[in-house]
Amino acid sequence: ISAAISGLLGDALSAFCQQHPHITVQLQEADARRQAGLISTHDIDVAVCRQPEFLPEGWTFLPWIPDRLVIVCNRQHPLARRKTISQEDLLTSVWMVSPTGVIARRAFDQLFESAPKAPQMLGIVSSSASVVLDQLRREALLTIVPHSLVCKQLEQGDLVELPAASAMPVNAIGLLVPVGNHSPALQTLVHFLQRARKLNAGSN
Repeated sequence: ISAAISGLLGDALSAFCQQHPHITVQLQEADARRQAGLISTHDIDVAVCRQPEFLPEGWTFLPWIPDRLVIVCNRQHPLARRKTISQEDLLTSVWMVSPTGVIARRAFDQLFESAPKAPQMLGIVSSSASVVLDQLRREALLTIVPHSLVCKQLEQGDLVELPAASAMPVNAIGLLVPVGNHSPALQTLVHFLQRARKLNAGSN
């Protein structure tokens, strides 16, 4: 799993371990490069990741959680209680951005590509979940992030999602599993996660 996705698994794995105490789940956090290496050598049984553009040979992707990009800030931000947000509001705010090439950064660049000037950006550029969340907590900042990264903070009211002028879709998060027969333990985990997601979606 990646560090950004790990938070999504907390509740699901806690419930899984309670229902299946005989199965041990060993988690590894890995960035995209290391994850690709683990997949190519089959050193892992399953990867929880964003849907890849091209499937690795011998693996299949099972969608688990739909995702989208969102504009967020802390609840003390001047725009947090606004029902409508103008382009000028966004342009005059201070932003924390991701590195060039990251999907959230591409969305940020597209948002302001026709603006008369560039918005003010924080001197810290990062896609680290812990760094982004810490800066949002400390400063009156806006940022674009995957909803999956901040869903817990939004539910708890620590962060606020601002209305966006248009949808910002992003590839779904899911389970990358080897093609063919799976161990009983892996089958149990995959079925549990898929069922838990369907139940959660049905309750919303």
